Amino acid sequence: MRTGYATWGCMWEKGLCTKEAAYRLRSGKEENIPMQSRITAWWPDGTVKWTAHTADAGKLEEDIEVVLKGEGTKEADPGAEDGTLKILDFNGALEIRAGAVCIAVSRDGRHLFDAAYFHGRKYLTEAAPALILEEPSVLNGNQVKTEKRYEAVVEEISLEEEGPLEATVKYTGCHESADGERKLPFIIRMKIGFDSPRLDFTHTFLYDGDEEKDFLKGIGVCFRPRWKEGFTTVM
Repeated sequence: MRTGYATWGCMWEKGLCTKEAAYRLRSGKEENIPMQSRITAWWPDGTVKWTAHTADAGKLEEDIEVVLKGEGTKEADPGAEDGTLKILDFNGALEIRAGAVCIAVSRDGRHLFDAAYFHGRKYLTEAAPALILEEPSVLNGNQVKTEKRYEAVVEEISLEEEGPLEATVKYTGCHESADGERKLPFIIRMKIGFDSPRLDFTHTFLYDGDEEKDFLKGIGVCFRPRWKEGFTTVM
């Protein structure tokens, strides 16, 4: 069974769609599956060339079709039956409420989020980027390898996409060691879907280390599952 949300693109004929156009999703016998849409490219005449669409993957059959609802009509609220994804700002801290899912995002400079809840139960805490570099050195005349660990410095948090079914939070920062050395700037995008406990991460980083001594041993996102001891790492 498919889980999470799927995103795909559609291309439209020149002159067919204006920015006011609304779209409808068909799949199998279902004629109006909740869908989130956005424009991603334009034709030179100002009409829509490409759109991106997001829907619950569990509701999609093998064949899907995106059709126009008609010009001048606003798209129906995709989550009107059960509510929609909402983002609240509490003095700089974000709370993302997505149906049964709630994500508490602080701006403490170290974490991607403090806690994630599903049906009111906390299931993930202390999500943070992590880096391990392996450095060669000499100890008592012997060649050895040492591991140097870096924690995250989250410099900026922004909402890259916000809609009724899915939101994307963008984190920009770098990794810092205990002695203050900073390496490998990163951009991490976290996607949250309505009513889905699944969190998807896209992790982009720039290798700016010394290729002769800074060997990449591990990089990813660490978080602490509420029901287990220790940390889990997503590489």
